[in-house]
Amino acid sequence: MRSVLPPTALLAAALLVTLGAGCDDVKVIPFPSSSGGSSQDTCSLPESCTVVTLAAQRAQPSALALDGTHVYWVDRGGDPGTAAILKTLKHGGPVELLAAGQGIVSSLAVDDTHVYWTNLQSPGVDPAIVAVMRVSKDGGSPEAQSPVQSNPWGVATGDGQVVWTNLPADGAPVTTGEVWTMPAGGGEPMLLAPGQKTPISVTVQAGRVYWLNGGVAPGEESAVMAAPAGGGEIVELCKGSFFPLGLGVDEGQVYFTNSRTTEGKGNVMKVPLAGGEAEIVAGEQDHPASVVRRGDHLYWTNSGSTDPDSRGGIMKLAMDASAPTPMLESGAAHPFGLAVDETHVYWTDGAAGKVLKMNRCCPDP
Repeated sequence: MRSVLPPTALLAAALLVTLGAGCDDVKVIPFPSSSGGSSQDTCSLPESCTVVTLAAQRAQPSALALDGTHVYWVDRGGDPGTAAILKTLKHGGPVELLAAGQGIVSSLAVDDTHVYWTNLQSPGVDPAIVAVMRVSKDGGSPEAQSPVQSNPWGVATGDGQVVWTNLPADGAPVTTGEVWTMPAGGGEPMLLAPGQKTPISVTVQAGRVYWLNGGVAPGEESAVMAAPAGGGEIVELCKGSFFPLGLGVDEGQVYFTNSRTTEGKGNVMKVPLAGGEAEIVAGEQDHPASVVRRGDHLYWTNSGSTDPDSRGGIMKLAMDASAPTPMLESGAAHPFGLAVDETHVYWTDGAAGKVLKMNRCCPDP
């Protein structure tokens, strides 16, 4: 019988690689000048490829989100009940505390007015906050946006909705997981997809919700799923992902990361929005976590591990290229959360206790 991790242990395993080493020295590796490198057709040439620290000496920063002016992130803290939600300006400035005393926070999202996150069930966490939480971007008192859940994991915003996934209370690999949606301004929640097995990451785009099933027992009934945001037929887009973690969508594809495979390393994969055979976009990646499509590039974090030969880093792949290019790669880098805007890539490094950014066109050709 395969052992099954409870949700709190699963999150710890997924984030363990962010805790193993510092990030004092990073190495920028230039693009290849021949085929296989990333094009910069949608990039303006960077003035500098310096890695900029936006926040330091943080308590295990993990999930990350952006709006037009600010970076928002989760400090996981040392124990359940010590997590915090914070923000700072994209160009740098004071760190502002939005919410403290949160549980094990696994996911973060923003809309025009609020920041949203989920608190997993755990000893020492107030059951009243095992829910989708939110706080005004301007500060104030955090409040439960959703009813109390058994174990909310992923959260996303879009199309005026908040969507989230909910795991079984005891973490058992049974088909009692759920995907929910409700209006972002408040209203009646709707159970979008019952009977799911370990639904984790979720996103919403163009009236459709996408999520990953699986991750408790590696390779056991994991899949990429979709359903209309207003309710309707639940579709399985593909099977066969091993230990899915990160999720991203563009106009034609769903992208997802497998943090581990049977060969040990992870990979980045894609499947058409209509479903079909999943394709490996990048293999032999070192525990890939978050993934984002922006412009003509795909970006992801390799969160690495504590192994001496670990190569955690920030990766990018031009959509017409055959191989990814490291923007930043180092045995000391353990990035996890990731977000990309018109000019920069932003990420968290839990081991280093930092929130960082780099021009998204880097390195120089």
